[in-house]
Amino acid sequence: MRLLILIIPLLLFGCGDTEEPTAIQQQAEAKADTAKELTTIRQQAEAGDSQAQYDLAGMYDDGDGVPQDEAEALTWYQKAADQGHAWRNML
Repeated sequence: MRLLILIIPLLLFGCGDTEEPTAIQQQAEAKADTAKELTTIRQQAEAGDSQAQYDLAGMYDDGDGVPQDEAEALTWYQKAADQGHAWRNML
């Protein structure tokens, strides 16, 4: 009988471990992922990686994970071009 008293709530309400993440949890995880990505890209860009410089410029251009800043975007686009990034051939 005691076993039934313990099992019935689990059957009705579940264990709680299988719940899907909430929207707030998903947003927090996405922000953390963007912050990690930004840190990695910035380190690579500062080390002279032209693709990372171009990617960082795009992040500033779009305001993706950073405040939108056209001047900062242009700075990183120029650094990428100086490193020989192929985007300059598309202009």
